[in-house]
Amino acid sequence: MKEFTLAGESMGGWIVALYTIEALDAKNTGAYALPRPKKLILEDAAGMAPLPSAPGGLPVSGTLEDARGVAIVFHDKARVTEEFVREQWALKMEANDGFTQRSLWSNPKLPGELVAGRLGAITIPTLVVWGGNDELVQLELGRGYAAGIAEAKLVIVPECGHAPSGEKPKEFLAAALPFLD
Repeated sequence: MKEFTLAGESMGGWIVALYTIEALDAKNTGAYALPRPKKLILEDAAGMAPLPSAPGGLPVSGTLEDARGVAIVFHDKARVTEEFVREQWALKMEANDGFTQRSLWSNPKLPGELVAGRLGAITIPTLVVWGGNDELVQLELGRGYAAGIAEAKLVIVPECGHAPSGEKPKEFLAAALPFLD
């Protein structure tokens, strides 16, 4: 298998962190062993602490009014125009994201999937990129990711919310591209 890098943002960051922990485990051997990544990028990753107990804590686009909660993702609230909200809502409805998110919150096994206390198992080069003004997954959790992974590099993108790759792509790429070389 060729070398590969895993990268994930928010819930995707949580998933790739969990995958990496499993793939690097010494018991991951045999014909069905998970391929081991060579590098890891975590962008405002969830999974360090429990999610809010009710969907009201995060934007779930069940209705157009609910979709306006997407503003929590951005530091620059001017990005959240009526057209943007409607476009995002339509995309989330098409993908059935509301059902997926509500199912996640009601999963009784979810607390056992948190990565806090397990990050030491990640022993590959890791870049942690975090929006300095993330309202959804606070910067302190990003610092926790970086502190828990040996030699992880933390890059904080100032004046940026939950998704640096979307809100500040130049700054995100300035961190990610040299890491990937």
